[in-house]
Amino acid sequence: MIEKKLYSTGLWGLYAGLILAIHLKIVEAVTGEKVYTLLLNVDYLPIANTVQFVEPVEVLFHLLVSVFLSILLFYIMFRIKITSMSKVLSFTVVVNILIAIAYFPMTTLSEKTPEITDYIALAHWIFAHIVYGIALGLMLHRSLKK
Repeated sequence: MIEKKLYSTGLWGLYAGLILAIHLKIVEAVTGEKVYTLLLNVDYLPIANTVQFVEPVEVLFHLLVSVFLSILLFYIMFRIKITSMSKVLSFTVVVNILIAIAYFPMTTLSEKTPEITDYIALAHWIFAHIVYGIALGLMLHRSLKK
């Protein structure tokens, strides 16, 4: 039973990750803010920063992180019995806002990403993660309520 839920939870992470990537790609294309570039950036990883990855591989890295996060959040909510829609959404949105805020300072480690003082990019970044948290929460709620 739990294996089926973990499989669907991984798919929810994949779908939500695609929503986040597409959202940020559109924002970057329209505004010029390097938020999609930030999403795919791996300059801060010691070995990965020596390799120039193609965009589909960078997206794959992002999606793997999203799948992992989805499974982790599902497991936490399952264990502490968070199942109501409002609590699931609150949990996933708050966690993703915290992740967005924690990750944004990584912009200082790359010349390709927005400046740490680029508050417009930060606002787009946080808003996109709120959208991601809502999308993921809605999907995870389906697995948690069964």
